[in-house]
Amino acid sequence: MNIEDIRKELQQILGAKRFQHSLSTAEMAVLLSKRHGVSPEKAELAAILHDCAKGYSIHEMREQIEIYQVELDEVERKEPGLWHAPLSAIMARVRFNVHDEDILQAIQIHSTGDQGMSVLDKIIYVSDYIEYHRKHLKVEDIRELAPYNLNLAVLMTINIKITYLLEQEVLIHPRSIVARNDLLAQGVKK
Repeated sequence: MNIEDIRKELQQILGAKRFQHSLSTAEMAVLLSKRHGVSPEKAELAAILHDCAKGYSIHEMREQIEIYQVELDEVERKEPGLWHAPLSAIMARVRFNVHDEDILQAIQIHSTGDQGMSVLDKIIYVSDYIEYHRKHLKVEDIRELAPYNLNLAVLMTINIKITYLLEQEVLIHPRSIVARNDLLAQGVKK
């Protein structure tokens, strides 16, 4: 399935706002991929599909997780807000015929991050946060920084997301903590 066919199908299964978010995330991912030496085609495909399961309700996601036997860890099972990432990776493989493991990995961890993130993983993680329709805390700062210092942009995004999750009093996935610690251990600092 080519990128145009994928766009057409996504437009049908995602709401207008989520579809625009996916397009804008892809635009940002392509820009960052060119700055950081990653295939723009891979970045675009990962970004356009990163939320492809978000068109489902929680009930429908639960059904799809059972159908595709998606393995959720303990935290993911308790936090439905995390279900879309692993389910989107499965949908990318099954429904959209994507078999590139780098792309699938970037989709799988785009919400949490993880230790040892590839450059593509980092691009999708940050692009999801800073795409042009987002108005989040410090989004402009991270948007300006990401083309020049991707690691710091990831660290800032993780810090903001963790702070938000603490305020919401929801579970924080250990992968986010591990990703943050990994960056700090590499010497990434403001």
